[in-house]
Amino acid sequence: MFARIQLPYGYDALEPHLGADVIKVHYDAHHKTYMEKFNDLVKDVPAFSGMDARKILENLEKAPDAKRDAIRNNGGGFYNHNLYFESMTPKPGDPPSELKKTVEKRFGSIEKMLEELREAATAKVFGSGWAWLVHSGGKLDIAISPNQDLPKRNPALLLPVDMWEHAYYLQYKNKKADYVDAFFNVINWDVVSRRMREASS
Repeated sequence: MFARIQLPYGYDALEPHLGADVIKVHYDAHHKTYMEKFNDLVKDVPAFSGMDARKILENLEKAPDAKRDAIRNNGGGFYNHNLYFESMTPKPGDPPSELKKTVEKRFGSIEKMLEELREAATAKVFGSGWAWLVHSGGKLDIAISPNQDLPKRNPALLLPVDMWEHAYYLQYKNKKADYVDAFFNVINWDVVSRRMREASS
């Protein structure tokens, strides 16, 4: 059975940037529902036996036709949200030096990378979807994906920005840029750095 990550902070720990009601509904309602539906959908699919969630999402052609779209949507919702909730912390600190140097080499600075990620999240994601800092082909890049899909070409996912309304509307209404800036204030740079090391190894 696939399980959500244990929320590594209290519901109110990210305030004032992300309120307790936002985190509670997002984690205990939306994320939980994705997990439950994903488990129910894949439990009787022999082709997925022994695969982790990412591997299943990379092998959707093996899913029964009648279940494929639902597995993509709920599996993506489960997997992406595990990454999302782990990517935040009430004590963000500074990016580790290795990550900082890699970002500076590609984007010029952490600030410029975040500007590109903000632009992708607020201007390039149409409707519901995700913006990402990814690692692919030995370098960092910015990507977007619709709905709960993974970015094209299956890159390593370093930092996700959830642009579904359930991530921000309770607190920020239609002010997407304000939500993205709030998210940037609680990034767990140690987790992002760890993901980059794993992608580079």
